[in-house]
Amino acid sequence: MKRLVLVALLAFALAGASALPACADESGDQLTALVEKYAPTIVTVKLVLKTELSMGGQSRDNESRIDRHGVVVDAGGLVMLPSAGLAGDSGGDLAGGGGDVQLKITATDIKVIIGREDKEYGAFLAATDSKVGLAFLQLEDLADRKLTAIDFGTSADTSMGQWVAAVARQTKGYDYAPYFETARVSGDIEKPRKAWMVDGRLGGVGLPVFKLTGQVVGVLTMIPDTTRLEEARASRGGGGRGGGRGFGGLAAGLRGGGGGEFILPGSVAKGLIAKAKEKAVEVGAERAKQKTEKKADAEGKDADDAEAGK
Repeated sequence: MKRLVLVALLAFALAGASALPACADESGDQLTALVEKYAPTIVTVKLVLKTELSMGGQSRDNESRIDRHGVVVDAGGLVMLPSAGLAGDSGGDLAGGGGDVQLKITATDIKVIIGREDKEYGAFLAATDSKVGLAFLQLEDLADRKLTAIDFGTSADTSMGQWVAAVARQTKGYDYAPYFETARVSGDIEKPRKAWMVDGRLGGVGLPVFKLTGQVVGVLTMIPDTTRLEEARASRGGGGRGGGRGFGGLAAGLRGGGGGEFILPGSVAKGLIAKAKEKAVEVGAERAKQKTEKKADAEGKDADDAEAGK
């Protein structure tokens, strides 16, 4: 009888061990290598956001400071991060009927910290894609410095049940220490676009996702449920002016579309990055033009003042 009990306990222990994620034992070295290799690509983005909200004759302004993680996707300083709060203006029937809701969020200051450095680099918003919840910043004043960047050109597919990992960073109070998080692929979707589901928290939106062996799988994104969003808007629109007015109604409207975190394939991310690089060049050229014109205007004013003072 004792022998049977011992055999049963041993079988239970072995079953439990086999049920542990691969990252729990022999994959420790793989995860250490993953963090060491990709931590240099993970940056900290410091944002000052000005929010202007108006609806039904009411208006509110607010300024907030937030930190986010981003990932360098081009050695020239292009950074990918979540688009939340960076997508610009929003208006319409979010709170139901009327179409008089206006929400404007402007990044009045953007700074990027590379690794654990003390220096903060200025950056500008180059492009956003609200359909997948991603935005792109272009760092300025890098001179000839080239950054370590993620390459989505050699991304690999994944499948249900596989363990994946992401690399992120702690806050300044914890020395921007890099760390990993793991989750398992729990399924996939084809609509509204191809993506994989995960069964746990994984880094953060906008950060790359890897196989434990180090291959890039894709990027974690927020994909809205467009069907649910349309149904929610239709429902609120049918409720007349009494159902969804006020700032509380607006907040409910903003939440009404639902959505969830998914892994967007690396091949899709690669296409978005290529377009963002082109946009960064255009925006950068326009910014340089505006600076030149502003400088010329200032110099012209100084010259006029000097002439008037003679």
